[in-house]
Amino acid sequence: MKPMTRTTTMLSSVVLMALACAVLEAQLPEGYVLNDALKAQFTLALPAGWMASDQGQRMRQLGVRIPEGFGLVYFSSVNVAEAFGPFEKGQEEQGQKSLDVLRQINTGELPSFFVDRHRAEKGMSCHSLTAKGSQKVFAMIKDSDFGKGTTTLEPLRMDSTTIGGCQGARYRGRVQGRNGPEWVIDVQAVSDGSVLYLFSLRNRAENFAKNFPVYQTAMSTLRLSVADSAR
Repeated sequence: MKPMTRTTTMLSSVVLMALACAVLEAQLPEGYVLNDALKAQFTLALPAGWMASDQGQRMRQLGVRIPEGFGLVYFSSVNVAEAFGPFEKGQEEQGQKSLDVLRQINTGELPSFFVDRHRAEKGMSCHSLTAKGSQKVFAMIKDSDFGKGTTTLEPLRMDSTTIGGCQGARYRGRVQGRNGPEWVIDVQAVSDGSVLYLFSLRNRAENFAKNFPVYQTAMSTLRLSVADSAR
């Protein structure tokens, strides 16, 4: 038997990758489409018509210094990144509509969820989110959502779990702003060793229940690019 040439090996890899994608797409939930816009980091399935809007990339286009591969990515039926402008003189109406979109995204009136990508620290990898690493994430979420002026309705709790093929943790809680509405927080944290991913659904309580099924279904299809090689 002749040894495989480099070209044959490369072709075999391409075929295997295509077959893997075909199998994955065949297993997707009904009405969901595989989104590989960020396949260097992860893939996941989204409802047909939804897209991934990379705010970090948009900010770089506007001159803001955000490293490649970091920052917020919104998953929604609208291109959220475009809502950040810039808007020229005479485009005030368009600017106001964009502000309305951002408000609706923030409160959950417009269905969406997002991932916030941070630089991974010690104790954060695909193999393990250590006690120190998970407590670091706990503190980040608590400072962001349970800060001064809020009333804790359900204390933030953490559960270790597998996310996207890697070991991660899930954080859930409920909080009320000062004389304001209730908010429900659900964050799934996982890392590939370089990036800490915080996949999040943060909505007003009245909108959380209707948006949760899409978030939960999409997250069940998440696959970090390092997951297979980390085995």
